[in-house]
Amino acid sequence: MNKARHLSLALAAYNAGPNRVTHYRGVPPYDETRNYVSRIVRDYNRKKAADDKLTKKQIAPVKSATPQKKAALVADSVPVQLG
Repeated sequence: MNKARHLSLALAAYNAGPNRVTHYRGVPPYDETRNYVSRIVRDYNRKKAADDKLTKKQIAPVKSATPQKKAALVADSVPVQLG
């Protein structure tokens, strides 16, 4: 059984009772229970997607608006005299 199925059955058992889930071998055919399970799963998926989007945005590298100049090495600007 996959995680989504376990979650749906757990939510249905919470709403309608574990005996009803066992009796119907799944989510009972009650509108209230089916709507409850659907609403909770939908809300969870929306919040998860928003969280994933936020996490992805925070991980992305931040681009600078203005290019930065690299500092020149002091050794490159000093004339070298050979012997």
